[in-house]
Amino acid sequence: MNNALEQLGLTELHERFVQKSVSPVEYTRHMLELMKRESLNSIVTVDEEAALAFAKQSEQRYAAGEAIGPLDGALIGVKDIIRTKGIRTTFGCGAYKDYIPDEDAFAIAKLKAQGVNVSVKTNTSQFAMGPMGDVSYNGPVLNPHDPQRVSGGSSSGSAAAVAGFLCAGTLGTDSGGSIRIPSALCGVVGLKPTFSLVSNEGAMPVNEAVDTIGPITRSVQDNALILNAIAGYNPRDLRSAPLKPENYLSRMNELLSGGKVAFVANSIEGVEASVEKAVRNSVSAFSELGAIIRETNFPQMDHLRTAHQLLLMAGAHMEHKEDVAQHRSHIYEQVYNRLMKGDLNSDQYVQYERMRHEMVGLLYELLGDSDVLLLPTSPAAACLIGQKSIEINGTAQSPLTLYPTYSWIASYSGFPSITIPAGKDDRNMPVGISLIARPFDEANLYRYAGQLEHYMK
Repeated sequence: MNNALEQLGLTELHERFVQKSVSPVEYTRHMLELMKRESLNSIVTVDEEAALAFAKQSEQRYAAGEAIGPLDGALIGVKDIIRTKGIRTTFGCGAYKDYIPDEDAFAIAKLKAQGVNVSVKTNTSQFAMGPMGDVSYNGPVLNPHDPQRVSGGSSSGSAAAVAGFLCAGTLGTDSGGSIRIPSALCGVVGLKPTFSLVSNEGAMPVNEAVDTIGPITRSVQDNALILNAIAGYNPRDLRSAPLKPENYLSRMNELLSGGKVAFVANSIEGVEASVEKAVRNSVSAFSELGAIIRETNFPQMDHLRTAHQLLLMAGAHMEHKEDVAQHRSHIYEQVYNRLMKGDLNSDQYVQYERMRHEMVGLLYELLGDSDVLLLPTSPAAACLIGQKSIEINGTAQSPLTLYPTYSWIASYSGFPSITIPAGKDDRNMPVGISLIARPFDEANLYRYAGQLEHYMK
């Protein structure tokens, strides 16, 4: 039985704990041993003492029949830009290799309140900047499906740890695709929640106007379990939405008959053949599930993508001014160049902030009366580490700009978006499809993603 423990999802794990066929301590010890031998470079810090202390407390609660909830005893990895009290947080930068926060991020405090074992930090692109997962103080994260290929970024370690069966779930952050890109490239489920649904207090910002914390898991149901735990109003966070608690699993079993999906037909132009196949198969699956498919098309949006990118860089430039001044030797050239692009004047920043309204209006128009928008997560599967260009239909593009081709849309608008695995390319590398829903409609988003996931199995 021990050999299969790492393959348990969060839902199955809780069932085993309740049945007492596996104990939280037994599970935690097993996972810690796997982490010691891991070769993906996805885990950067493990506090074994804290891990076993969490596990023993959970075990006592299960023994007394007083488990806090379905995540009690689960060991969930945390992206290394999210502060964890007493556990090293490096932000992917050597200048912070010894930094130990004295307070938990809000989302971490919420996980702990549910009995979650928070003792493992996952690798990240430096300052959460980079869609490849190859620029970090701790070194590049390797893709579990092929260690010669990138994992995607910037939540690289969080996605690889889940796909590599080192964690049943993790937290990532997303400002332009940093949860969804690595999740797609590693073949797991990743959610960027509606902006402000999950408080970002305690996470190092890229730009506080778009940053989100979200879950990465191997199933849609497990993803919703984590969102249930981390969503909620934080009165100390001025951007946090004062909403009533919601059960994001509540619609998972609702059938899709009569539901509506808007398929962005021109989103599969200029993508790899495996990605196009994944999207078309998803369209067919939704139709088989009873949903009504309506085709729509993206208009020309280059000006909006540029605005999002510069808005991101402006926030990062402000956040890391002192790092550039004091720790320049620790900052990767790729990251430094992006930071410098954010040196904007106030007029430019306000202009790009205002342009977000155009993006929001456009998404509502594209959705129309549909529940979700369907498009690729990324135009290509994982490339080789160090690869400078990806050729699609005779056109070579930089992976740095290719991978976020569509993921920036939900970030700039603040809409929720989920990626789920939807097939593999001819090298057996995963590809993902994305769904975008209206703000705060995560329960419905999980419904569509869950039904599609079940259909594809």
